[in-house]
Amino acid sequence: WIAARRSGRDSSNTGEEAIATSLIDAAFQAGTLMQRMLAVKLADRWNTGILLAQAPLVALLIAGVFGRRMRSEIDLASWSAVSSAVGMTAFLLGLAAVWFGCSNAAREIVAERAIYRRERMVGLSAIAYLGSKVAVLGLLCVVQCLVMLFIVGLGCGLEGSWWHVLLLLVLAALAGMAAGLALSAFSKTPEAAAAALPLVVLPLVILGGSLLPLDELPAPATFVADMMPSRWAFEGVVVGEALARHE
Repeated sequence: WIAARRSGRDSSNTGEEAIATSLIDAAFQAGTLMQRMLAVKLADRWNTGILLAQAPLVALLIAGVFGRRMRSEIDLASWSAVSSAVGMTAFLLGLAAVWFGCSNAAREIVAERAIYRRERMVGLSAIAYLGSKVAVLGLLCVVQCLVMLFIVGLGCGLEGSWWHVLLLLVLAALAGMAAGLALSAFSKTPEAAAAALPLVVLPLVILGGSLLPLDELPAPATFVADMMPSRWAFEGVVVGEALARHE
C-alpha cells in the first residue's frame, strides 16, 4: 500500500517538495554558518579589531586633511581649493569603501578551503556557505561605511544627503566584497590572497576618475574604468555634494 501510494504520487509535487526541502536545509545551514563565522570573528579579536579600526582611522585622516578646506566659505579666491577638496574627499570615500569590502573578504574562502571541502562531502550547500559569507561580511561593510560617513560628514561638513552617500558607499563596499571573495576563491593560500590585493586596488585608484578625467583616458582604459566601483561611487558622491552646495 505504501509502495503504491509512493508510485502514484504526482511527480511535479515531488519535485516541488524536494526544492522546498532543499531551500529549508540551505537556510538552516546558512544560519548555522553565520553563527559560526560570528563566533570566529569575535574570538579573533586582533584581526577583527584591525578591520573595525580601518574606518575611523581613514575617516579621521580624510577629515583632518580636507575638513578645513571643505568648510571654507566659497568665493572667487577659495573656489578652486574647495572644489578640489570636495572632489578628493568624494574619491577617497568611494575608494575606502571598496577597500573595506575587498580586504574584509580576501582571505575568507581560501583560509577555510579544507573545511569547506570536508563539509561539502557531507551535504553542505554552496549557496548557504556563500550566503553566510555575504551576510556577515555585508553587515561588517555597512558598519564600516556608517562609521566613516559619520566622522567625515561631521569633520568635512558634507552638505549632500547622507542617506544618498551611505547607499553609494555600501554598494561600493559590497562590490569590493564580491571582488575579494572571488580573489579568495582563486588564491592558493591566504598569503597569496593578501599579496594580490594591490593588483585589485591599484586599478581602482588609477581608473577611479580622480587622477585623470575619464574623457582623457584612452578608449580601452575608459571601457575598464566603467567597471570600476570606485569610479561610480566617486561620481555619485561628488555630483550629490556639488548639487547641494550649488543650491
